[in-house]
Amino acid sequence: MKVFRIGLLMGMMLSAFHVATAEPTLQPGQWSVAKANEWYAAQSWIVGCNFLPSTAVNDVEMWQSQTFDPATIDKELAIAHQWGLNSVRVFLNYVVWEAEPEVFKKNFATFLDLCEKHKITVMPILFDDCNFSGNVARVGKQQDPVPGVHNSGWVSSPPIAMMQDKSTWPKLKAYVQDMVKTFGNDKRIIIWDLLNESSHTDLVKATFAWVREMKPTQPLTTCLWADVEHHQWLIDNSDIVSFHGYGNERELRRTIERCGESGRPVVCTEWLHRQSGNTPRSVLPLFKELNVAAYHWGLVEGRTQTYFHWGSKEGSPKPKIWQHDLIRADGTPYRMADYHFFRHIILGEEDLSPDSEMPIVLLPTSEEKPLTWKYTESQAAENWYAVDFSDADWKTGTAPFGNDDPGIARHPKTKWTSDNLWLRTSFELTEEQLKKSGDLFWSVHYDEDAVIYVNGKLAAKLPNYNAFYWKVEMKEEVEKLLRPGKNVIAVSVQNKFGGQYFDVGIIKIAQ
Repeated sequence: MKVFRIGLLMGMMLSAFHVATAEPTLQPGQWSVAKANEWYAAQSWIVGCNFLPSTAVNDVEMWQSQTFDPATIDKELAIAHQWGLNSVRVFLNYVVWEAEPEVFKKNFATFLDLCEKHKITVMPILFDDCNFSGNVARVGKQQDPVPGVHNSGWVSSPPIAMMQDKSTWPKLKAYVQDMVKTFGNDKRIIIWDLLNESSHTDLVKATFAWVREMKPTQPLTTCLWADVEHHQWLIDNSDIVSFHGYGNERELRRTIERCGESGRPVVCTEWLHRQSGNTPRSVLPLFKELNVAAYHWGLVEGRTQTYFHWGSKEGSPKPKIWQHDLIRADGTPYRMADYHFFRHIILGEEDLSPDSEMPIVLLPTSEEKPLTWKYTESQAAENWYAVDFSDADWKTGTAPFGNDDPGIARHPKTKWTSDNLWLRTSFELTEEQLKKSGDLFWSVHYDEDAVIYVNGKLAAKLPNYNAFYWKVEMKEEVEKLLRPGKNVIAVSVQNKFGGQYFDVGIIKIAQ
């Protein structure tokens, strides 16, 4: 759950690893491929979520004695069960165990009781590198969420300094082995996830050894995400192979195929990134087709504020398209169509909203159909974006523009190799298209620093870059610039470093 590069780079990086041709030598205590598959075959399709109660800003607040909230946990697990979910992935935190080990284990046991009540299994996570807040994990009052900021109170487990200082590892080993000794035979725990998105390779290897010394009856895994150096080691040493997948269907399929070369079962332990098209309706059918267990991020709108986008700024308004989460604070679905689809694909009920994600296309990207633009790579005139500007002497090309980069599915129809690009095109809209209810979004794949004008007025400034088609909210004042009949869109985009690419469309999505 770090930043958007996690999902975007997975497929590209995994393709660089060697192809497994035989089962590697098993580590002491590691399950064989046969045992892993026999275990997986005995499970129903595992579909769950990364779970924190809405009242917790992080996993310290979830587990410590002064803020542990079993009433909210019970209520929200009931909602998860109602959606058809049958498992949850939960972050533990070392500092709570260090401060009050018996209370921590008691609270975790209570949590397991509540999960069992709602027919939900548990995947605990022992360590976690992520630290959105930049704070050092400690028990006590946690910081309140920063308004508008994604996961602003999240802290690592343990503090990063302990991960880097091997003199502290005996304490970490004691924590790991106490938890596994206490719960290593608990049938309500379906699998242990040892480290979340860890770049500390030595600690990963040590934790596998510490856990296996305790001989738990559950399988072990640690997710693949964005650290090339030890991905193959993780594949070779996990009982079950797991990964994080925030990319589109094509990227996910490639990653799953790469993980599947191990011969072991595959679990996606984080997904759901709506603005890139990683949605329940686009992703769950793939997981079901390929028999991949899946845990999306997260459940209920709460203090983590993970419905905001990665990189959201303080004071940002609530986005029209949530990045993560399924349920509003009042317990109602963010999108009723998602609720129907979860119950359809997990429980076999009728899909009551089969066309719920079909947007109205006002300006197509090249994904829908080729679109012709006028463009220049020479310095454009001062009024180049005006409606009545004459672009007769500009070149003509078909979107997308840029350079090939198959690793992130960039396949331009018009080459662009200079430092700057200016583009113009026109498109027609009808009264009916404009009157239909829904929210307007740019569907844009750009690299980098795109500036968009509509009918001669500044409409959007998109800083930095992305590496896929991203849905960006259109401001209300920009919507008012669109009119029946002819509309003119003008764009400037730069190449400061790295790749270069551009394509844009306009869509309307009913909520």
